[in-house]
Amino acid sequence: MAPSDDRCPSCGATGEPGRLFCGQCGARVAQGVVDLEAYRTGPERFDRVAVARGYPAAMRHAPALAVSLEAGWPLIRLAIGAALVAWLAAAALASRDLRTIAVVAVGGAVVLARLAQGLVVGVRRVRASTERLVAIVAEDRYVATGLKSDPVGTCEHRLTLRDRGGTLRAVFAPAALMGEVAIGDIGVAYLRRDRLVDFRWFDIMAPPLEPGEMPRAGGCDNCGGRQPFGPVSERCAFCSAPLARPDLGEFGARFRAAAASPAAASAAQVKGGLPPLWQPLAVLAGGLFFAWFAWQVRDLLAAGMRYSAWFAIALGVLFGPALVGAFWLWRRSAPYRAPRENQLAVLVRTRSQMVRKHSENPSWRHFATIAAPSGARRELSVMPAVAAGLARGQIGVAHLRGDWLAGFTRLEQS
Repeated sequence: MAPSDDRCPSCGATGEPGRLFCGQCGARVAQGVVDLEAYRTGPERFDRVAVARGYPAAMRHAPALAVSLEAGWPLIRLAIGAALVAWLAAAALASRDLRTIAVVAVGGAVVLARLAQGLVVGVRRVRASTERLVAIVAEDRYVATGLKSDPVGTCEHRLTLRDRGGTLRAVFAPAALMGEVAIGDIGVAYLRRDRLVDFRWFDIMAPPLEPGEMPRAGGCDNCGGRQPFGPVSERCAFCSAPLARPDLGEFGARFRAAAASPAAASAAQVKGGLPPLWQPLAVLAGGLFFAWFAWQVRDLLAAGMRYSAWFAIALGVLFGPALVGAFWLWRRSAPYRAPRENQLAVLVRTRSQMVRKHSENPSWRHFATIAAPSGARRELSVMPAVAAGLARGQIGVAHLRGDWLAGFTRLEQS
């Protein structure tokens, strides 16, 4: 309960009766919290963010949004889909069969509508101005496929944000950002329409750490920016202000011991640990082989298309694997094109997510969240064989390839 005179014991400012923390300096003025969840979602927590040192600079921050990702990929997918639908439409019109024309028209319209939606949403995000919203992360779901997934295809997470008035807002966020965001966090969310571009977390009534979990790195006191992922930095990457050394508890000593070990300096890059390329290569090779074979028997195919429009439609569908294979190969080979990095890190957590439920053999994706000596975190994709050897709290050398954890060399013996 609050002191009888309603004055802050730290700065002496007079506050409203019943307040748990001073609105002037943020010091605790109550001895206990009766309803923890009510406090975390109550207006007082938002008041404390407003008086935090880095809040003014955080409200001026305007993170960039990559046009090539938000508009480029949807445009490529739409161009491929439009080319295939145009081929089918031309064949259907040539047949002059109303039933065939209706089937192609309805199917093509559905496909193009979904692809066009991704492009429209992406362009709107790019053109929108940055909205800054002080909010609490109320819910986090991994939704990479289906109608509820991101229509642009750049975000795997669907978050629910709660503002000061209790209004809930659903937004999409990429996995690369979610290593630094947890349910219950409060901070400044940077939004472009329904896209979370960045989130600057404030250490105000943060969710409690699990037993053995490494403390999270606080942001810059001057601007609220996050610590960079990697070694401990002396200055903020956003405003160049001096950074306080992160208090990582026992993990700080463990990091120093691991960095000094000969194994850390001699850790070599591992082989493998990345998604295989044979599936997209097989699809691409099959599509190219069919294209070559179709060219060899082009006279016979031309006669068949004059006989039936359905023959031309089937031919257009079979040409699709070459386009799909090329697109799939480009996306799948992204970690192979990324530079090799070795980073000293601790494994914070691992999780597995089912991405296809309606199947006798459902597909799973595996993720690992690691933290660097700076305290910054990253969420990375990981292959099942690599995930099987990971355990929370391990310190070692993380072998990174883009957004993938290709391997993890332990530096401590259990």
